[in-house]
Amino acid sequence: MPSIIDSTIGNATSGTAVSVAAPSSSVGNVAWVVVMVNTNTTIVDNNGSTTFDKVVSETNVPAAGATAALFRRVLQSGDPSTFAFTSGATGRWTAVAFTTDAVATPDDGPDASTGGDLATPTAAALTTTVANTLHVVACMADISAATITGPSGYTLIETLTSGGQCLRVAYASVPSAGSVAAQTFGPDPPGFEWVTFSWAVAGGGTASTRLMLLGIG
Repeated sequence: MPSIIDSTIGNATSGTAVSVAAPSSSVGNVAWVVVMVNTNTTIVDNNGSTTFDKVVSETNVPAAGATAALFRRVLQSGDPSTFAFTSGATGRWTAVAFTTDAVATPDDGPDASTGGDLATPTAAALTTTVANTLHVVACMADISAATITGPSGYTLIETLTSGGQCLRVAYASVPSAGSVAAQTFGPDPPGFEWVTFSWAVAGGGTASTRLMLLGIG
């Protein structure tokens, strides 16, 4: 089963230059970066020749003016100590980076969902194709101060309650291949626009990738 090695978080109340310190890692480990900004815009890689793949393209919450994206890179010798991205417009932003071990690849997902004030933040269900995976979920809120909790039974990677776009990233071990249920988050205060990501990380083998986007009023 793949392992979470380390994680870091970066945030600001305004700006277009998004950055987060590189988590501890070794050559061949995989870096994942979740970015959310407080406007409907683009989020692009700004790491020069050490390019990140955009695993989930910009996912917007039109009513609120918020955007999230997910990036991935297999780390190499000489990679930077800070990961950089650029928002197309000034606003609050938060970035979470975490590393998984050398053999980690996507198994199912990433799935992206969006929701409105009256909807419970929910990370999509998925189906893993191999045993011993990690189910990673992220809930990103278009709000400057909030405590996001859950999902029940999941281990926290990083969370932010103020000073940027509030979010929570967590994971759970999935020992057997098959269906993984949708997972809900508990916001406090309730009633914000949100984006969730849901994906499985496998410890090697053939990878399949699927993207689902769901919009809720």
